[in-house]
Amino acid sequence: MPFTDVPAFYRKVIARPSPSMQALGFTILTAARSGETTGAKWSEIEEEGRLWRVPTLRMKGKREHVVPLGNQAWAIVDHMRGRSDEYVFPGARAETLSAMALAMALRRAGGGDFRTHGFRSSFRDWCGDATSFQ
Repeated sequence: MPFTDVPAFYRKVIARPSPSMQALGFTILTAARSGETTGAKWSEIEEEGRLWRVPTLRMKGKREHVVPLGNQAWAIVDHMRGRSDEYVFPGARAETLSAMALAMALRRAGGGDFRTHGFRSSFRDWCGDATSFQ
């Protein structure tokens, strides 16, 4: 999705309270991979500093990744509190949401032919085209 279209799409996603929509919104905001988001555990969320520490086991590079959570991402975390003792984004029939749940959320929100993983590319394009970060 062109990065210029992401904010409006994000607003549509986050307006829906389901765990899959919230997980999709969180994925967009954090530029995370689907599996990193769907496997997020409460033990990885640090209230002090508002950080998410993704462990090496779920990282493609096999290295812990520390993600600072801005106000919108933190609001999603707060919204999800109390739904599961272990997982931030619990599934209805399983412990965690599946990658397919995020794909379906994307489709239901009007994402057409776009893919969840593509938001990482949208983020990278934004960094290169609209900021001084490469």
